[in-house]
Amino acid sequence: MDKQKRKTFVLLAFLIVALAFGAGVRYGQSILFKDDGQCLIAEMERRGFALTGADTGETGSADEEEAAEGEESEALAFGDTVNLNEADTYALQLLPGIGPKKAAAILAYREENGGFQTVEEIMEVPGIGDATFTEIAPYLVLE
Repeated sequence: MDKQKRKTFVLLAFLIVALAFGAGVRYGQSILFKDDGQCLIAEMERRGFALTGADTGETGSADEEEAAEGEESEALAFGDTVNLNEADTYALQLLPGIGPKKAAAILAYREENGGFQTVEEIMEVPGIGDATFTEIAPYLVLE
């Protein structure tokens, strides 16, 4: 292949790949974002819908899920806070070391006791000890 044909071929291949990638990104955006730009996945999680292993293609046993209890899916940034008396399951799980079971225990305790009077009261929740409290205390507020 002479030099000019090679340049033309490379340019054509580049354009095809660029168009295919651009179409894929645009198609993906139409699935993930509403017209107003709000992310559908974040909205679903905010409303309490969680992706299951079947949705994500992940497989795992109950023991593996139990072991991952303390792993966080997202991290809170410095200065972010979680209001103990208003947080939902999703917000509680953003705290380090808090998974679905501990979040449910916190919500159950809050409901049974009419809310938290102090941040330290979270240590009364089964599964929340000194070590966990030390990790999550900087993020907790009562409003």
